Amino acid sequence: MKTLCKATMAAVLGLAVVTSAKAANNGFTGYGYDSSGPEIYLIYNGTSINVATSPNITGYGLTSYADQGPYEGSDDTYIAVINQSTKTLNSINLSGPSGTGNAIFAFDGDGIQTYGSPGNAVDTTGYGGPTSWFSNISADNLNGTVNFIGGIAPGTQSYFSLEDMLTGAAGNGTFTGTVPDAGSTMAMLSAGLIGLGILRRRIQG
Repeated sequence: MKTLCKATMAAVLGLAVVTSAKAANNGFTGYGYDSSGPEIYLIYNGTSINVATSPNITGYGLTSYADQGPYEGSDDTYIAVINQSTKTLNSINLSGPSGTGNAIFAFDGDGIQTYGSPGNAVDTTGYGGPTSWFSNISADNLNGTVNFIGGIAPGTQSYFSLEDMLTGAAGNGTFTGTVPDAGSTMAMLSAGLIGLGILRRRIQG
């Protein structure tokens, strides 16, 4: 009986180490090897998005900590999005490096949900976290759009994960000339609703 109890306790402790889902810094939970919080911060100021890594985030009023690298110990990146503006952030266009590592949108099944993060009904990749889903992914998986369900309101934040590091981030919300027109906005909404419908059918089936 003692042996069984010890084995059960070891299994529980092992699961805790794998998921590492615990309170961390700046309002974000730690996942996997990123037990202190996200590796990259995308900070929206109303006109542009600043890309920062900890500990170089104190200038944005955030708590710094040592960079712990990829959350799964290899290449995947835990990315925070903070809206420090007075405008809602609906989506972000992102690009990744070519010729090295993995393409950032080449999802291979070890998204942040694998490490304990909640997901959402629209995202089917396991990388979207609680509010994010992906669209407009290029054929080489180096460029794409991260959409936020309901948008990230002023003074709030969200997060997601990618397969590798970023080289560029451009806001695509309610603030610049790159705002989606009515057609593309409806297309994104329709895609989300279709995703929900498919998920519902799978559950009912």
